[in-house]
Amino acid sequence: MTGSERAAPAFLTPVFRGQRFEGHGIPLDVLPDLRVYRDLVLELAKVLFLKNNPTRRRVPKGFGDSLRLVLTELREGSAVAVLTRDVAPPEQALLPNVSKDVFADARDLINECVRAAAEGRSVPDSFPRELLGAFDGFGRHLKNDESVELRPPGEDCGPCLGFKERKQLVLLTRTDYRAEVELVGRAVAIGTDKSDFRIELDSGRVVTCPLDARSEREITAAIQDRTRLRVRVEGTGRFDRADTLGRVEQIDELETIDTLEERLRELSALPDGWLDGGGTRISPQNVEKAREILDQLLGGGVNPMPHLYPRPDGGIQAEWSFPPWEVTLALDFAVQKVVLEASDVSSDEEHEEELLFQDQALIEKLRSFLMSCRSDGQGS
Repeated sequence: MTGSERAAPAFLTPVFRGQRFEGHGIPLDVLPDLRVYRDLVLELAKVLFLKNNPTRRRVPKGFGDSLRLVLTELREGSAVAVLTRDVAPPEQALLPNVSKDVFADARDLINECVRAAAEGRSVPDSFPRELLGAFDGFGRHLKNDESVELRPPGEDCGPCLGFKERKQLVLLTRTDYRAEVELVGRAVAIGTDKSDFRIELDSGRVVTCPLDARSEREITAAIQDRTRLRVRVEGTGRFDRADTLGRVEQIDELETIDTLEERLRELSALPDGWLDGGGTRISPQNVEKAREILDQLLGGGVNPMPHLYPRPDGGIQAEWSFPPWEVTLALDFAVQKVVLEASDVSSDEEHEEELLFQDQALIEKLRSFLMSCRSDGQGS
């Protein structure tokens, strides 16, 4: 800084709180909220200016250009940002009729709105109701357990805007609000115009999500291989007053998850003693052998994907339900064999078969056994 320069005073010091901010940094996906804040300050300042100048029909030329907020500093203590006004030298020439700092007034009125929401009070009458919807964007990228404290200049604390406060302010004039979502489920259908697709959650509920050309191939593959592939979606959802998700409006991240790989990874992470002090760890080699066998079965038409469980002896057990048949495939790595058991729950009929890993026709025999159970179930 040269002798002719001086540091501009802070306009606002937002303090972001939550696990993501413990490293004293601000994730890039949160920064758009600060732009929404700047726009809210500007729109509110316009209203205040016209209220203070009732003879004017519009704000002076250059009014918006005079509010340039700059992120000038990050301080320690969660993630402490400092917003300053980059004031242009000819500001007064641009705004000859502004006798007071309406931008500071707008900032303080926004803070009072947030404070009122946090304390369960009515928002100030001086805050225009048509601008309350702007809170749908300000703070939208914060997760439900995160908040931003709005510290005014010269103060060491300020009101906090979190999920509860933002939702309360938005619903004063609207019937729904937007929030961050993370969904995991099965892609079940693509819309007729290919502009959206539907994901079925584990609860059985189906939610509509937007679809673009870049994701179409990935979603199509997930639908075609629904016995194996699940979809994880992160983005923005629209919720009603009862916090029920209506639809996903924007997807920020989309990926397909191989459920077989996902479950095997969970099993491989089990330590020795996982079963109340007993239970043998499943070795990486045995996990790989299980993947090889199940991959070939699933790729050969055996579906749906089975439920997988660890065995106390370090083996893996796969279970299918083909009513009335309940089928168990136990991989015993200690003796290098597969034990197949099928029980007809309607008649107590049972079948059992043991096959060695080294059997050249292992996969063919396993597939034949499982497909016969599935065919009998479908036929009944």
